[in-house]
Amino acid sequence: AVDVQAGSGTKPAHLEIETWGWGEGEEAWIIDKFVLPGNLEKDEIWRKLENYWRGKTFERKDGLHLKITRKGIDSGFLTQTVYEFCAGKFPVENILALKGAVKYGAPLVPKKLTDVNSGRTALMMIGTQAAKSIIFGRLNDVKEHGKKYIHFTKAFCDVEYFDQLTAE
Repeated sequence: AVDVQAGSGTKPAHLEIETWGWGEGEEAWIIDKFVLPGNLEKDEIWRKLENYWRGKTFERKDGLHLKITRKGIDSGFLTQTVYEFCAGKFPVENILALKGAVKYGAPLVPKKLTDVNSGRTALMMIGTQAAKSIIFGRLNDVKEHGKKYIHFTKAFCDVEYFDQLTAE
């Protein structure tokens, strides 16, 4: 991997953090996944998330240590709380609020970010249909390590994980 990115899903009593390593040709590895329990309306859980993102490094086989360079948080639950946490953190800390685009045919990644929260928070509208199409295509068509291959590990990816990944 040459780049490390992390995303967090918001749930009523916890955050679900998933970290991916990306290599040349969009080859991808899931390299960390865990649940951070806590009340999302309290500062403590957000401090823990920030500390993880700032301090966590991942060691490659060649000994190089990589830090998380890009971070995103799903803002579909407790939207304003997520917006407040993300306020002013892009581009300095590369923390974005994320939301699934409901528009049919929306691109995976928009050409520009949306300003929300009185212009203090950068929001990226993710094309969820485009994402599903790319994931399904790679799961079905890319069978050999290299360009566009997705590496999964039993440590993080059980049957429930794949059920969620492939849910419509």
